[in-house]
Amino acid sequence: MHFIWFTYEKLFTVGSPSNTQNDRLYAAVGTRKRDIADFAADRLLRIRSTFIKSLIVSVGVSSLGRTSIHFVEPGLKISGQYYRDVLLMEDLLPKIRELSEFYIFQQDVAPAHRARETVTLLTNVA
Repeated sequence: MHFIWFTYEKLFTVGSPSNTQNDRLYAAVGTRKRDIADFAADRLLRIRSTFIKSLIVSVGVSSLGRTSIHFVEPGLKISGQYYRDVLLMEDLLPKIRELSEFYIFQQDVAPAHRARETVTLLTNVA
């Protein structure tokens, strides 16, 4: 089964997004919320930052080797068209064909992977 290629895209984040439910305010027992508003700003403990940094990477692997790691531009989501035009046609499939003339291409059920146009493309280029 060394000719099976698995592909995956992974989102890596530096920190979790901010959720105000995670913010903590320390006050004396019996203090009412409406009384806190005036002095809350200097007593508020924010546990997470509001903005996070993230990076999406894509790669194909098998026992024969791996494709090069593709770093998706920051802020870009992987649409079906981007997946087909850039990840498949420019990166994954050419490298897989270099390493093996016969292969099985295995991917998960991400929306870009199971889009009708993606399935048609993979059927036609195989």
